[in-house]
Amino acid sequence: MTTANVLPNVAGGFNSLFGNYIDAEIGQIPKPDNIILPLITVVTQPGTESIWYVDRTNEQGDASFLAEGGLKPLASANYQQSKKDVKEVAVRWKFSKRLMNHAPSVVADENADATQFDGLQKVAAAFIVPSTLSEYYTFANIYDVVMAVATQVRLANFKGQLTAILNTTWMAKMNGIKTTYGEYVMPDFVSPDGKQIGEVKIVFSNKIAEGDIVLGDLKKFKFVISENMVYDEGYENDDFSKNLVSRKLEGFGGTYFKTADAGAIVYDQIANILTDIEVPAE
Repeated sequence: MTTANVLPNVAGGFNSLFGNYIDAEIGQIPKPDNIILPLITVVTQPGTESIWYVDRTNEQGDASFLAEGGLKPLASANYQQSKKDVKEVAVRWKFSKRLMNHAPSVVADENADATQFDGLQKVAAAFIVPSTLSEYYTFANIYDVVMAVATQVRLANFKGQLTAILNTTWMAKMNGIKTTYGEYVMPDFVSPDGKQIGEVKIVFSNKIAEGDIVLGDLKKFKFVISENMVYDEGYENDDFSKNLVSRKLEGFGGTYFKTADAGAIVYDQIANILTDIEVPAE
């Protein structure tokens, strides 16, 4: 007898009598990491319904040297109170009981995938080239872009850790900059892996477009968690009649960015920044 006597015998088919290797892990397209939460300020305050904060605005006057008996300068400011609402972050999905009981690995895979969610960019300022850097760089490149944006933030007097987020393709591009003779160029102020440019920490991510850059003191952007992610399971509508089970994952939180911190984070297109800082071609 030959393998032809093992029935059914279909080309590419499965038969339990043959030696088989079954990989039980479910293949899936990888998703980009959620990188924002570790870079910003996260506060857990259970039960929070609204976020209130105060900015000191319209500051006037300052100390100065005076002649004897001179009138002391008057300083004043306004204290502006603001409010941000807490919002719900949620996702839901349905399974049949048959799927749950007969293919539990599929259910486990969906449960793990459901915990992905996003955040940032709206509050960031656009790049405004510092006057001394306008059309300053010859043959400007990404290192010059990072340093110019960092300078904008520092000139606004923000002193915290600076972090830049770039698309993952820049891992290759930054290490591929060469001279006209084909020699690789890596400035002394850049770490060998490209993850530190001057005082700026570089984070590579697929969550940002290739042509964009976010840079600044990201800790100024704050996320308040009112309720941690909660998992619920039950019936809804005609689930009971159809042998379906509904599952839900939800949490509550809110983000805010103080008006006084405007300029601490810059978001812009790299091409626009290059245009502003590069010496124009003659």
